Amino acid sequence: MKPISSTELPPLTLKIDGGTATARYIPPGNKIGWVHSIADKEGASFDLVVRDALGREVLRKLNCSTQTKEFGELMNIDTRMGEELELSLENVKGADQIVLFMN
Repeated sequence: MKPISSTELPPLTLKIDGGTATARYIPPGNKIGWVHSIADKEGASFDLVVRDALGREVLRKLNCSTQTKEFGELMNIDTRMGEELELSLENVKGADQIVLFMN
């Protein structure tokens, strides 16, 4: 069986509704290193919240924003392989859709 690489997984497309968006994500490894996003408009900002399967906050990154459409940062989030995580974008301003890449 071939192991799954995080770069082979499709990105998460989140449509913003009322300033928030949520998606489920199952990490292929025991760590999420880079979080990269592409917004549909320039200057978008948001807060990234990652919760584990029990609803506990694993990470809360406030004010993720740039002057361009893209945002990226090394987060180094420890996870459990195969555990379902909930990724939430909160306080989204200036975007209708954000695409998240996790690897």
